[in-house]
Amino acid sequence: MYANKEECVLLCYNYWFMFSQYFSGLDEAVFRNIGACKQFAQTIRTAYGPNGMNKMVINHIEKLFVTNDAATIIRELDVEHPAAKLMILASEMQEQEIGDGTNFVIIFAGALLEAAEDLLRMVCMIIFF
Repeated sequence: MYANKEECVLLCYNYWFMFSQYFSGLDEAVFRNIGACKQFAQTIRTAYGPNGMNKMVINHIEKLFVTNDAATIIRELDVEHPAAKLMILASEMQEQEIGDGTNFVIIFAGALLEAAEDLLRMVCMIIFF
């Protein structure tokens, strides 16, 4: 496929340089927001299902909660990131409308954002070529 070893090494270096670069402007903001939401969803994901682990949450008035209920975890956390707050709002709306499924909403949103991040990275790769 490649004429010689040097050409292959150069191509691999070019791929490495392209994927290791830092994004700037709007791209960087989008990827940072997606990363924050994915991290929040990962935190909640481990409390989901029959083998879900309990979380120990200490709120702003030093009260200790041990629970695996996402609604309680969300209510007691003081989240400052704007994109993660949107996930919390979606979860609270699910709680108000249906009464259940708050954990699923956050995990599902995190999975959608993870897939979106992969698609955005592919688009950035196509643009650079």
